[in-house]
Amino acid sequence: MTNAEIEADRAIIAAASPGPWHTVDAPWGDGTWVTTGRSGDPHAGHFVADCDELFDDEENASIPVLENASFIAAARTRWPAALDEVEGLRGLLREMHRRSLSQARRGKPGAARFVDDIDDMLRRGGVEP
Repeated sequence: MTNAEIEADRAIIAAASPGPWHTVDAPWGDGTWVTTGRSGDPHAGHFVADCDELFDDEENASIPVLENASFIAAARTRWPAALDEVEGLRGLLREMHRRSLSQARRGKPGAARFVDDIDDMLRRGGVEP
């Protein structure tokens, strides 16, 4: 995931309704609707999505509508958290890189190789060291 992709994802997240989002379960729904708010009560939030099947036929019988609704609801808070985790781990790699580079400059054995390994990890993640 590149920095540009993270920035684009952050823009999508910022433009969406604030979280958390919930599926609407009994007594108001069957778990196929997604709303904003502090609970799954559709009267306490705003409608986000309806994952119910449009057609009640054999071709669409395998669509996992409940799972899709759960995914959408969870993604509102977990997607930003996952991006935070990615950025946090990259920060740790950068700090390891900085410390190892300092040790390599002082001639510590093996430090230069460790710096190269961290450089490779960062580049594979789309980040320049």
